[in-house]
Amino acid sequence: MNAKIFVSYSRKDKERVRLLVPAFEKMGYEVWVDWDDIPPATDWLDQIKRGIESADSFVFFLSPDSAVSEVCNIEVNHAAKYNKRIIPIVLRDTPAKDVNPVIRRFNWINIREEDDLEAGLKRFRDAVELDFEWVARHNRLLGKALEWHHGKEASLLLHGNELRRVLQQVEAAKDKEPALIPLQKMFLEYSVKNEKRRRVFWSVVSAIIIILAVLTTFALYQRSLAILNEQRANLNAELANEQRLKAETNEALAIRNAEEALAAKEEAEIQRTIAEAERERAEERARFALAQQSAARAQIYQSQPGELYTSTLLAIASWTTAPSEEAEEILRKNISLLPIPLRQTQRTGSINALTFNAQGDVFVTAGADGNACVWKASDGELLFCRTSPKSVNDAVFSPNGELLVTGDESGLVQFIRAKDGEALYSYQDRAGGIVRDLDVRNSGDQVAVTFDDGRITLVEMQTGKRKYDLQAVGRLRVAAFSPDGRYIAAGSLSGNITVWDIIAGGAPISSGQHRGEVLALAFSPDSRYLVSGGADGYAIAVRVSDWRELYRHLHEDRVTDIAFNPKDGSWFATVSADKRIRLWNTLNGEERLRMAQDGQINAVEISTSGQWLATTGADRTVRVWNASTGTQVFEMPLKGTGNVLAFNADGTRLMAGDASGEINLWDIAALPAPANYLQFNDLAGDVHFSPSGEWVAASSGPKIWLLGTSRLSTLKAGSLDPSLLTLNGDVTELLFSPDSVWLGASTANGQVLVYNMQSRQPRTLFQTALAHHIAFTPDSAHLIVAGESGAVESWSLESFRKTADLAAEGSGVVAVAAGPNYIALGMADKIQVMDADGNLIAEIEAPGVQTLLAFSADGSLFAASNSAGLVKVWQVDGKTFRETGELRKEFVSSLAFSPAGDALAVGSRDSVFLLDPLTMKETSRVPLGGDVGSLAYSTDGSLLATASQRAVQFWETASIPVIASQDLTAAACTRLTANLSQAQWSSLFSGEAYRVLCEGLPVP
Repeated sequence: MNAKIFVSYSRKDKERVRLLVPAFEKMGYEVWVDWDDIPPATDWLDQIKRGIESADSFVFFLSPDSAVSEVCNIEVNHAAKYNKRIIPIVLRDTPAKDVNPVIRRFNWINIREEDDLEAGLKRFRDAVELDFEWVARHNRLLGKALEWHHGKEASLLLHGNELRRVLQQVEAAKDKEPALIPLQKMFLEYSVKNEKRRRVFWSVVSAIIIILAVLTTFALYQRSLAILNEQRANLNAELANEQRLKAETNEALAIRNAEEALAAKEEAEIQRTIAEAERERAEERARFALAQQSAARAQIYQSQPGELYTSTLLAIASWTTAPSEEAEEILRKNISLLPIPLRQTQRTGSINALTFNAQGDVFVTAGADGNACVWKASDGELLFCRTSPKSVNDAVFSPNGELLVTGDESGLVQFIRAKDGEALYSYQDRAGGIVRDLDVRNSGDQVAVTFDDGRITLVEMQTGKRKYDLQAVGRLRVAAFSPDGRYIAAGSLSGNITVWDIIAGGAPISSGQHRGEVLALAFSPDSRYLVSGGADGYAIAVRVSDWRELYRHLHEDRVTDIAFNPKDGSWFATVSADKRIRLWNTLNGEERLRMAQDGQINAVEISTSGQWLATTGADRTVRVWNASTGTQVFEMPLKGTGNVLAFNADGTRLMAGDASGEINLWDIAALPAPANYLQFNDLAGDVHFSPSGEWVAASSGPKIWLLGTSRLSTLKAGSLDPSLLTLNGDVTELLFSPDSVWLGASTANGQVLVYNMQSRQPRTLFQTALAHHIAFTPDSAHLIVAGESGAVESWSLESFRKTADLAAEGSGVVAVAAGPNYIALGMADKIQVMDADGNLIAEIEAPGVQTLLAFSADGSLFAASNSAGLVKVWQVDGKTFRETGELRKEFVSSLAFSPAGDALAVGSRDSVFLLDPLTMKETSRVPLGGDVGSLAYSTDGSLLATASQRAVQFWETASIPVIASQDLTAAACTRLTANLSQAQWSSLFSGEAYRVLCEGLPVP
């Protein structure tokens, strides 16, 4: 059996794989395997994809290394995309949680070193040869479909006996695996249509040929008679005309020679044109191949921590060489993740501390090079640097911003005038202790200087004179003043936490709460709570007034930093070496959110508004998160390990310092922020605005909330009134009637309910075990209900009884939508459009199962998405539906037109895409977390509501940035700090002349 097998493996398993591949070949299989480690150059991605696409089976050698390999995961996802038979072979035990979800779905064959090799190979042979005849046919069909998809030439379609044979084979194997993918189905559908057109064409051609043959025969007969008569008439004049005939012959010969010369000239011109066209096509193919190579590399770098700048530059190179959907997607994704950089400065040695003054107009950085430098927050301009004998470990401003205090490893504390950098006075520790931490009291009268030997010295801010010392248990690394200035807390290397009440005096409170070093301390804004984090992995919260422990939470590794929400202290964040960010409710210690980075996290900061969370660490990135949903909104690359972070007072600037000495300042004023949001305890369900503009309804789990739109501008973020209704199961759909009198809802447990907005009375229409899709008729008189069984019914809102059946059970209807004129039913490969009485108006062909439908407010546009993420839009003119375009996304979960019909919002995984419905080109995107299950525009179009994870967020549409395709390069360049260096270019584009990708940016 000559089966074709593609082998995917990690290079670290190469020797083991080399032992197994010959065994596969001895079985008679043709094996595609890369022994030479193809680099990502020229046609790297194409070679991999072609190898997978041409294979009958995809063998994945599973090990801890292959599970995390980016290239292996790209290969696995491509094989899954084309329904390839995937056979995982375990070489080394690997935790299931680390394995690609695609691989986890299949049975694994163990051929580890300790396993029976012959038994494993037998299981492998059985897996390959199961239904092999169908697998081979499926693969041949995929190859033809791909060839047609790339070429789009009718000659590549199936026809005649071949088409009939393939259709019979597909029908016979309809219950077998692998199933046909949408591309194969589309290829067969177009082949059938083309065959019908071909038959009609040849029938017409045959008829024309017969008619021409009859006419030609008749003409030849008439011509023969004429020639015969002419010969008889001219017989006697033959000799006399001999010379004339010779002259005519010569003339004809001359004419023929001239015609041949002209034809030769025309042929030469045609060949020259063909050659020129071939040259242009060859150049275009070369440009396209180069662009695809850059896009493939950009995609790889996009997934690597700290390489987003490189990914963006590669995508710009691809886009400016030959625009493609792949390059555009990478650029738009990267633009959405990168803020505008204001300044990038390199210092010598690690950045140990940084902070803004209270006014937010300047910031200070403290570095291992012995300098504390002050910078302007507006543009990052350096104002001055003040030098210390050794590494400066901390620097802080006084509350009024007039003084800057620095502390270094020699024990020197300097008091500096912040406006000009003049050193006013200093305090030198006589014991020569290392300054670990500086904390200024809220009144600005004292600074607490924490030394590593366990002392905290209180120094007068106005004189630099020592007041007194506090002695802790053990050596110290961190300390903190409470926001009210009453307490000082310190954490030691031995795990002890000591708290002094410097107003009441008395003995300090000290306890060994941690086993190991205390790494972080944070007071709540009201000074009531203290949270500590340690090397033992615990975050421990205590009530300061009585030192009562409230709760403790164990992390998977040491807790490295802690920050409270400065707005109200209702929650705090912990970050850890376990790569996780966790948000906790302050009062009860319940975990609210959890996010992750790609390495140890060293620092966390929260904006003054409590809306944004910034983290940095070993993965050489700074990430900004939406604190209400956990959505990552920005990701900024760093040169080295991220050490420290700071927001300015109004949250428009973010600063970071890393271990390499690089300092970055970003403008984050344009953060994609919702105007307001509703926070739920369960996942958000549906959201809908009433056409009257008065109400917005939202659901979560079985509950429905109703809010007046006038409250949205003043709504306290995250607050919720008591729910309006509680149904028998999770609400799946929620919408208002066109006249805003009714609110309809359906649940996963089969309840369909309407709520009268005037009488404030709910009414359950019926209850079944199946979920339903619902839509109101244009006149608001009926509710259209489509069940999972395929039955579609019309229910009167006057009598609350069923009045009509629009489709019977088994019809295949899976979606319903209503516009101002029509009702649309979505099913497999088509959409039926009806009037309010159920009369069929049009039937639209659309590939795939049509799961999402939407009309524009005026009914002039109609959109649909199938289960494979293909979105199509039609213009509606009377009973005519004319397609305007299509766009494919990996996943589509919701659709909504803007009230003016000038934008189509498409909800997907982690994002909302805004499209021009007439061109189907993306103009904007909004980053979100999780699947966007529902979208809704306010009646005036000023707000876009999104439901994802546990929140409904309201976005001001005017604030969502619009980026046209022609502006992508310029927009991307504003997010970068430099072009590729000559060395980077040579490494990435070997043999290609260097070019500047972003005019105006420096070339390193």
